Amino acid sequence: MAADQVADPAALTVVTQVNGETVSELPMTQLERSVPELISIISCIMTLQAGDVLAVGFRGERTPVQRGDRVTSAIAGVAELNNQLAD
Repeated sequence: MAADQVADPAALTVVTQVNGETVSELPMTQLERSVPELISIISCIMTLQAGDVLAVGFRGERTPVQRGDRVTSAIAGVAELNNQLAD
């Protein structure tokens, strides 16, 4: 989804799953820095291009994972990142 189609980024929630089981749901309102603040800070150290993805949603809690696990982080209707862990 394009940025101009997201009415309020703060109203979104980042959901992380391991092997299909939800391990974290983080409303963007609970981030230490707002989305505009994150973009501003990151833009000071690197150039962002259309299609770049900023990973957010880590509160410091850790979920045990192991080789072969599938990890998905998603914001419904916006973006989804899927990874399978390797060595």
